[in-house]
Amino acid sequence: MLKMRIRFKSIACSSLVVVFGLLCAELALRGLSVITAVDEILSPPKQSLPLRDERLGQRPNPEHASHDEKGFRNKAVPDRAGIVAMGDSQTYGTGADPDQAWPQQLSSLTGIETYNMAWGGYSPVHSLLLWDEAMALHPDMVIAAFYSGNDLYDAFLRVYYGEQLPELKSNGGRNFDKESLEVKPVNLEDYVNIYFVDWGDSVKFFLGHSKILALLRTFKHFIEHRYSWIDDFLYWDTYRKNALHHPEKGRLYVYEGSRFKTIFTPKYWLSAMDIGTPQIKEGWLLCSRAIKEMSLRARQQGIQFLVLFIPTKEYVFEPVVLEDVSDPEAYYVKLLAAEKKMWRETKSFLDQEGIGYVDALPALRECLQKGKQPYRVAADGHPNAIGYHAIAQSVKRAIQQMGMLPDAVN
Repeated sequence: MLKMRIRFKSIACSSLVVVFGLLCAELALRGLSVITAVDEILSPPKQSLPLRDERLGQRPNPEHASHDEKGFRNKAVPDRAGIVAMGDSQTYGTGADPDQAWPQQLSSLTGIETYNMAWGGYSPVHSLLLWDEAMALHPDMVIAAFYSGNDLYDAFLRVYYGEQLPELKSNGGRNFDKESLEVKPVNLEDYVNIYFVDWGDSVKFFLGHSKILALLRTFKHFIEHRYSWIDDFLYWDTYRKNALHHPEKGRLYVYEGSRFKTIFTPKYWLSAMDIGTPQIKEGWLLCSRAIKEMSLRARQQGIQFLVLFIPTKEYVFEPVVLEDVSDPEAYYVKLLAAEKKMWRETKSFLDQEGIGYVDALPALRECLQKGKQPYRVAADGHPNAIGYHAIAQSVKRAIQQMGMLPDAVN
């Protein structure tokens, strides 16, 4: 009994020492916060929410630390940009530091000023809506990224629910009456919500105001973006357990192969890509017509135009998955079939219209062949810095073939 009391007192004293130490550290960090540079590190992330925009739906916020005065992810708005890159979060560079996004890496690789005019949720329809803003930068080339994951879905929403560019609609929009539009083709938020944990307001307040946690958060952010493989190594078990806690087929598909591991979201992407669905098929037609219109405008204005194909993580991993798994998850197989069909029809359309394109798929798969993982191990479908570099290299090779690069760069 005496030993238990002594042990209890020892644990209690140790706990008090730890709590006192943390309290002192918290107070010390708050004291150092009077220094501006330290305060920037220890302050909660600035919540620069996107701005409502009548035409685009939303526009990135200029108040964000890494955005320019137009709200896009650049250091500043140049008087002139050699290349304007348009697209969604895959072009914005979600999950990586600003200089790791593929447009910024392309600028470093080529020496051509490349302006990143992208935002999450955009599609070729949004790129067409932004065309005049892009032309204000007097580019020699516009690159319109086309992401197979959800661009078709986003295009349909912008035209039919955002009531923009009605001239792109099939049959004057009569294929979809008001009753059919009362229910969206699919609510992607239903799939995304399972990736996040709701900690409650009190815990969120503590997480947002503790200086110690702010310091740890800053360090974690640095590791995640600059050395993502360390973060992947440390948190793989957590990601895996979270995925296994959501057993519904196709939502989170854990892949652990002989060389790579990651988590796929095939049902999520399939719901927004299956062109066998009338609304998604219409989304594809809207994207195709928007691309055709941008190509026409580029020719009229005497500039180069290039379409960049960005595939899903699931499609990039297909060779290594089939090498390791004899019977892949059913939704994964369906997604591959849907994506292949979508790209076949897209390439056929662009070939017929004489519109140039470059496919990032070979370069991303080449990373895997070399033992480099171009995506995070988490369910996030955005490339990491390695993947964004591969995309930039794909575009560089394409514009080399078009004769746009100086001899020194070639």
